[in-house]
Amino acid sequence: MSDSNRENDLRSQLENASNEAEQEANTLHAAEIEKLKTATTADLEALRPKVTDPAVLDQLISVVKSATAQNENIAELKSHLEKLGSSSMQVIKQIAALL
Repeated sequence: MSDSNRENDLRSQLENASNEAEQEANTLHAAEIEKLKTATTADLEALRPKVTDPAVLDQLISVVKSATAQNENIAELKSHLEKLGSSSMQVIKQIAALL
């Protein structure tokens, strides 16, 4: 099998796995998403952290902001890798060869 065929096969496998994971996540969370769409104010208030200490609340906010920034960076990296297309596949192959 030529490098081009292997690259196309690997790309196809990765795309299929990604699509399957997306569908599975959508299926698993569909019921929860529907619950949130119909949630009342009281339901949403129950989700709010019961923190009375301002220092603890500040720490919680900091952790959430940090996690959000990290998740946004990961999403941006994923987007960049997808845009790179075949170049990223070659990089992945090179990394895999090193492992």
